[in-house]
Amino acid sequence: MSDPESRDSGTLEVERRVSFAGVALESLKPGIVLMQKYRIESILGRGGMGVVVAALNLAIDQRVALKFLTSESQRSPSSVERFTREARAAGKLRSEHVAKVIDVGRVDFGSPYIVMELLEGNDLKQLIADDGPLPVPRAVDYLLQAIDAVAEAHKHGIVHRDLKPANLFLTKRESGEPIIKLLDFGISKFQDVTDDPDRPGITVTSAFLGSPAYASPEQCRSPKYVDARSDIWSLGAVLYELLTGRRPFRGGSEAEVFAAVLEHDPAPMRSLRPEIPSALEAVVSRCLRKKPEERFPSVADLAVALTPLGTGQWTSCAERAVSLLGQDTTSIDRGRRSSRRRLLILGALLLAGAGGAIVSMRHRTQAPPEPKPVASEPAPSTSAALPVATIRAPAPPSATAPAVPSTKPTTKPTTSTSGRARSPDGGKKEPPSVGSLLETRQ
Repeated sequence: MSDPESRDSGTLEVERRVSFAGVALESLKPGIVLMQKYRIESILGRGGMGVVVAALNLAIDQRVALKFLTSESQRSPSSVERFTREARAAGKLRSEHVAKVIDVGRVDFGSPYIVMELLEGNDLKQLIADDGPLPVPRAVDYLLQAIDAVAEAHKHGIVHRDLKPANLFLTKRESGEPIIKLLDFGISKFQDVTDDPDRPGITVTSAFLGSPAYASPEQCRSPKYVDARSDIWSLGAVLYELLTGRRPFRGGSEAEVFAAVLEHDPAPMRSLRPEIPSALEAVVSRCLRKKPEERFPSVADLAVALTPLGTGQWTSCAERAVSLLGQDTTSIDRGRRSSRRRLLILGALLLAGAGGAIVSMRHRTQAPPEPKPVASEPAPSTSAALPVATIRAPAPPSATAPAVPSTKPTTKPTTSTSGRARSPDGGKKEPPSVGSLLETRQ
């Protein structure tokens, strides 16, 4: 670790200039130490409002992400306020599916910054570009994890307003298990501030905020007056793209995209990918209704509808959304039972197939039994003989034929024309049915 006092005046001047500019972005380079604590390792991304860098906290040897405002954004009081409130919004949320905020503050001369956990992986936009459409259960699981984060935000009166694949980051837990993290509350709306049109807040402008391809019709018209149902639209647009590999609303220009969102319906998902379940297509279609009141009432309701269509691994996300927003859990329980039922059916099919193979093998390998001689008894009449090609009961002996004493033909094993042993009732033993196995398991 370097001693801050031992650095030359040139380094200190660069650091001071960076701190003052908040982001004289051209000055942020690997090796520069900010606030005598964070050494920049790499530039992670640049956007219209800010820049994100990977840095090492020299005091505790911890890798973090630092986010700063651009110089232009710093000149806008509303941008500065929005930046600060983003940190406070993310800091309120305890969901493991939100990128955690470690610290927030202002460097010398007032430039704000946010310190966040450093995530390794890719966002879902990059994942789709690399791999194409995702398997249905996997896409549903990713959305359920995003809903866990969005539900908590809605509980605190926060509308994200910028839900899109680029803001859903696929990383890993310490155990190595994949997990989705929600990023960037930079243009989120705080309903407690902006519900009153006469009260000044950070979203009093009528300028568009968000990403047109994922923005709801009401957000396209006026971002100021959106509510939580706008995020439901965006989640539907995200899931549509995860499943089909294309955005639901497209155009050659931003104006054409706005027109598509406001006036047109997207192509049915099953026309692009027929194996998508019709139930899932119906869920996405409801999310993308033009009128907010025709969508799901809350993200908890959306989670309940999606649960039976995932792997069952992230049912806890739907349950948490329900607990936060106060919805009925009946459908979640039904979805869990549906997932178990599918597993039972699959297991039953495998068992039935294995049982049938064993029975068939036994029939092929079992030698025909030796017929028992009846030397001392007169042969029965021809009319009383049991035809080997049928399973009818033997006809009664004729009046002139001597009766057969104790042994009845129906109790003996008979031999078919193929030489295979028959059961006493004349038929082969069938393997157990799927239904009977399910009943036994249940």
